Amino acid sequence: MKKLLSVILSVCILCAVLTPVLAADAAVDARAYPTIYVVGKLGKLYNDYGTPEQTVIYDGNNVPAPEGYADAAVEELVPLFIRSVLTDDYDEWVEKVSSVLEPVYRDFVLDKDGKARPGSRQETWWKDNPVTDKAENGLYNPNDYSYFYDWRLSPLDVVADLNEYIDAVLAATGKDKVNLQGRCEGACVVMAYLYRYGAERVNSTVLLTPSSNGVSLIGNLFAGDLHVDGDSVNRYLQNGQYMSDLDSMIEDELTRRLLLDTLKLMAVTPGIDLTDVMAQKILEKVLPRIMPGMLMTSYGTLPAYWAMVDDAHYEDAKKLAGIADDPEYANFVLLIDEYHYQVQNRHAEILQACKDQGMGLAILVKYGDEMLPFFADSIYPNDNTVTVRQASLGATMAPYGEKLDGKGEFISPDGLIDASTCAFPENTWFVKYVEHSEWGRGVARWYNAFYASGAAMTVDTDPAYPRYCVYDMQTGVMEPMTGENAFSPEKEVDEDVGGALTDFVATVRRAIVYIVTFIKGFVYGIISHAKGTAEPVAIAG
Repeated sequence: MKKLLSVILSVCILCAVLTPVLAADAAVDARAYPTIYVVGKLGKLYNDYGTPEQTVIYDGNNVPAPEGYADAAVEELVPLFIRSVLTDDYDEWVEKVSSVLEPVYRDFVLDKDGKARPGSRQETWWKDNPVTDKAENGLYNPNDYSYFYDWRLSPLDVVADLNEYIDAVLAATGKDKVNLQGRCEGACVVMAYLYRYGAERVNSTVLLTPSSNGVSLIGNLFAGDLHVDGDSVNRYLQNGQYMSDLDSMIEDELTRRLLLDTLKLMAVTPGIDLTDVMAQKILEKVLPRIMPGMLMTSYGTLPAYWAMVDDAHYEDAKKLAGIADDPEYANFVLLIDEYHYQVQNRHAEILQACKDQGMGLAILVKYGDEMLPFFADSIYPNDNTVTVRQASLGATMAPYGEKLDGKGEFISPDGLIDASTCAFPENTWFVKYVEHSEWGRGVARWYNAFYASGAAMTVDTDPAYPRYCVYDMQTGVMEPMTGENAFSPEKEVDEDVGGALTDFVATVRRAIVYIVTFIKGFVYGIISHAKGTAEPVAIAG
């Protein structure tokens, strides 16, 4: 018995001595490995790249339209649409608008197999620039290695090239593993890589507002599942950051103001719900008729965008686009189906298998801003592009204006989110008041803290970065969410019907003055022309 106790005691002492050593080994600073940052939809796209005929088909923000095309399209389509609404006959408008995108996107789209034509490619690929060892003091900056790719292609068509890039980075650094960091669409590429190659050469994975589990803006649009909600319209209009959306679409200030004030009045007037009723009626009538033509002459030809269609809308989207049973799109459907059913629908399974191999994991989810108010999901917490449920792989959400019942460590201080239902609650952080495309110093500090922990940090291990945080875009500070900072006054929805009516009347008055002045000048011009004495007429603005 004494010998047995001695052996047991010796084993305990040995374990006590070795445990810190093993723990220290597991917590080696992950920055000792190079991090490959897989970007989202960034960089220019070209046709005939590297030849004298090289042309830009995506300038980093938009697909360039032919000179004067937008003005001509608006001039033709707006009066036609108004006439359609008044007569309830949309046939001519549907025919025109279904093909309106084709002249703009004809050089940008992919073929019916989801492939780019020869010479159509991303601005800069890693093969154009030699990979070098950039480590400082034995540690790598997470932004040392950025991976750019043709973001139109299926993520499954990209990962072979990403694997070669990993080969080059490992050869240059002498390491045996990398960290993968995927942002937005880049998360689709990271997930496709883990599906195809596993985590044998991946030390940790960071997914930043991932689109790999679906994007409301894309899924609902592709499936034609649009819905106008008055409260969402109102919240959207109250969020001054997104006034720039309308600024870019409508140059004339008076027209823009009239539209905004009209929408606001309709949205906040109790019992009327004109925004909902009128818009929904039009959407249901015309959307199924125009979407196939618009999709398959533009973004519907991109497998990468199909990778971001959520499961709830995927099959309906294929039917609406007309590709589900079309033999000409058979290879295209096989390509997008593989990502959807083998990657997106097995998201948690793939990540869990990689975690079981020792891979560290961190997922950052943003919310607190407004997506365009034409989708049913706009009533739920989102970052203006992806909902919390999608990015977190399943967190429960309460609609804006409501709260979840109950309290506890998994319920957010603002009562909007329950993290207990997401796939990896211990590895998922939620940050409020920062929109999808914004990245500040606070987020960089967070993922640097994750890497410094040996990619072992969870929502419970660092008091500075608990499960729920808030973000201040002015200061770049990301701090723990509390009952006090979980709500921001400027985010409250203005439901002042009287104020909305006053603004509307004032704007309408300005519009009437403008119209009367314009008509007066127009009539004067006709009369002068008839008399042969036409001169330039100044029209008051």
